[in-house]
Amino acid sequence: MEMAVLTVVEEMGAVSGRQLRCQLGYLYNYCRNLDDLKEQVEKLDDARERLQLSVDEAGRQGDVIFLDVQKLLKRAEGIIQDATKSTEEEEASKTSCFSGRCPHLKSRYQLGKKAKILAGKVVVINEASDFNRISYRPLPQSGLGFSRLGGYEASESRTMVLNEIMNALRDDEFDMI
Repeated sequence: MEMAVLTVVEEMGAVSGRQLRCQLGYLYNYCRNLDDLKEQVEKLDDARERLQLSVDEAGRQGDVIFLDVQKLLKRAEGIIQDATKSTEEEEASKTSCFSGRCPHLKSRYQLGKKAKILAGKVVVINEASDFNRISYRPLPQSGLGFSRLGGYEASESRTMVLNEIMNALRDDEFDMI
């Protein structure tokens, strides 16, 4: 009976020790977590900028941007803002306890934990931001869009000629019109 109780107590001590080590790791690795976050956010910002330039170029060409690309850009922007806010909180926490002479353990723990979590999210988004294609060409509207030109009136003869030309373009047997 005593051995069973000792085994249970040892197991509980090992589990709580691992949890305690994990929680103290946020405090102990505070600077490393923040530096890692800053590095990952810089990489994410570069990837977001590169993707945004591609999206802008595709938009200028009249392409439609895939929805997942737009969502990823919004998520990346949100995480970059959260990370910037965390680094600003870090600067504020340096001066909060005896003018920076005494580390404020609670804020360091919270910032270290938040930095670790945000760095993990940044890595996931960085891996997801590698798209082969970001846009697609929309299908052309019916007709060629002559109605946008000023002074154009679609007459029956013009429409008939235009339809014949379009059918000839679609036909594989014709080499020349």
